[in-house]
Amino acid sequence: MEYLNRHILKKMVGAMLLLSTINSFSQSKVGMKFEPIHLVISVSSVEDAAEWYISKLDFKAYKKFVVPNKGLSAQLLQKGNFELMLIKSEDSSELPDSRKNTFSDLAVQGVKRIAFKVENLNQFIDGLRTKGVAIDVAPRLFEDIENDVAFKWAIISDNNGNLIEFVEELKK
Repeated sequence: MEYLNRHILKKMVGAMLLLSTINSFSQSKVGMKFEPIHLVISVSSVEDAAEWYISKLDFKAYKKFVVPNKGLSAQLLQKGNFELMLIKSEDSSELPDSRKNTFSDLAVQGVKRIAFKVENLNQFIDGLRTKGVAIDVAPRLFEDIENDVAFKWAIISDNNGNLIEFVEELKK
C-alpha cells in the first residue's frame, strides 16, 4: 500500500510539473503583448505624400531616412501613437486602377486599407471635402441587426490613390 501511495504521489507530482511547464510555455507564447506602430505606404514622391498627409489629415513629420544602396527614401509621420512610413523605391510602379476603388479592390485578396475611428463622420468628411480630398465612398450606414453590428463609414483616397477608411461607431 505504501509503495502504491508513493507511486501515485510521484505520478501526481510529475503530472503537476508537466502541466505547470505546459501552462508557462503557453502563457509565454499566447500572452505575448504587441501593438501596432506603423503602416508602410509605398508612394511616388515622399515629399508630395508627406505634404498631403500633413495638410489633409494633420499628421506630423518627425523623421526621414534613406537607404541609398537599395534606392529607398522614407519619411515617418505621426498622429498620436500611430505612425505612417511613406517610402519611395526607385523601382516602384504605380498602384493599379483596380486598387484605387473600394469595391474593385475588395475583389483582390490581400491587405486592403487602414481605418481610423472618428467621433462624427459626416462632419469629418465635410471637413476633408473643404480641403479637396477625393471621397471614394460617401458616408453611409452599415447595419446588421441580426449580429448587432452598426456603424457609419466612408472611404477617401490619398494623393497616390491609396484608400483610407473612417468609421463612426454607433451605440446600440
